[in-house]
Amino acid sequence: MFHHDEAAVGYYTFRLFSEHSYSYDPAFHGPFMYYATTEIFKRLGILYIPPAFFLQLWDLLCYFFLIPLIKYIGNIGMLICAFFLAFSPSFLYYSRFYREDIFMSFFSLLLLVCVIKYVESYSNVNYSDDIPGGYSFMRFLYIIIGALSLASLAALKENAYIIMALLSFFLFLLIIREKWYMGLMEKIKSRDKKTLILFSEILSFIFIFIVFFSLYYTGNFLNITGMKDAFMKAVLHWYEMHKIERMGGPFFFYLPIMVLYELPIFVFSILGISHYGCCENKKIKVLTYFLIYWIIVDILYLVSKIYPGSSPYLPVYYIPSSIIVFLPLLIYAILTV
Repeated sequence: MFHHDEAAVGYYTFRLFSEHSYSYDPAFHGPFMYYATTEIFKRLGILYIPPAFFLQLWDLLCYFFLIPLIKYIGNIGMLICAFFLAFSPSFLYYSRFYREDIFMSFFSLLLLVCVIKYVESYSNVNYSDDIPGGYSFMRFLYIIIGALSLASLAALKENAYIIMALLSFFLFLLIIREKWYMGLMEKIKSRDKKTLILFSEILSFIFIFIVFFSLYYTGNFLNITGMKDAFMKAVLHWYEMHKIERMGGPFFFYLPIMVLYELPIFVFSILGISHYGCCENKKIKVLTYFLIYWIIVDILYLVSKIYPGSSPYLPVYYIPSSIIVFLPLLIYAILTV
């Protein structure tokens, strides 16, 4: 039986395949799935591939992206990551049918690897010579593939815009924390090679992203009007969906779901915040406070369940569970950043 999103992909792909007709509709997400599936139709000459089989191939490719990360996470870290990818309820769920989610995971990981490899190559270049030594074609290749990955994310599903905003916010905070803005104007005025090359590569990345984005949504090399219309369609459509509340719920709706289905990831994220946080000499103490707090909260929930009459006297009766569980973590994360 088809998932309803599979039926939409199949229908619009068949129209693109048979009638060579496609028009972007944000209700059915971006054009990437339709173009990719049409190519499958052309090359393999069949109209349906079992989603589990095809998506597991894409899922399998994600494991190869762990190899460039061994330097940072080690062999044990790689095995743990592979284990989470193999048994993640989210991954297993979305691998069952032909949707955008596995493709988004693929391109997100590919983008991460490109960023890491680019940063590695950036630090290995000698900028003292007239022609920077150690500058290789691979560095520009990371820029191209990274831009293509980001454009593919935008052409898959509209939540890519949210991902871009989060990444930009993270980079903004990183620039402030590392104080990279210090002396920037002086470096530009003195034509510092390292700074100028960095800015030229950033502009190249943005330009290549725009080109791929335009090709995905308009079929033209650079169609500013078409790109603007596609972006506004997406934003306005999902803003209207937000007002309708098709799947209405409180602002913390997804927090308990995340903990329920990805509890190991949640636990490791807390450990990661503590490890890389600001409280270098108080990590164990902070984790102990978290543990004590959550034990107290659990006891309160247990008491309210065993003795229902006591519920009106307990904070867990009045405050949503997600806020009680996540509030201290949110405060700590903000202070850490």
